Amino acid sequence: MMLAGEHPVLASLREQLHDLSVQGREYTGVGFFTSLVVRGTPARCGRVVIDDVVGSIPELARPVGFILFVEEGQLHVLEGFAHAEEWRDPLGDFTLSYSDPQRTKLRVSLDALNQSGAV
Repeated sequence: MMLAGEHPVLASLREQLHDLSVQGREYTGVGFFTSLVVRGTPARCGRVVIDDVVGSIPELARPVGFILFVEEGQLHVLEGFAHAEEWRDPLGDFTLSYSDPQRTKLRVSLDALNQSGAV
């Protein structure tokens, strides 16, 4: 869901999913950090942060958030976090949505990469 969309940077990052593996996962009590390793060609982009996906978990009062960090064109870390509540593993039922359904902030950020020549 984080990589969905027509933008060329997102399309390039989606290609990495075929060569992606999880290097490790650290639980923090209020979330997790998942370290990712991509074998293959990095996307033509620099640093990208995608943070517009949120989740609703019935046991939690507030939505959870997710951040995908791209470093040097490689999918690098996926973070999931709760807001001052315990994150239990495994999760039960949950739903995902966009904090900004039009993904305006992300598009602006990706377009700025295009203009800077980082893509």
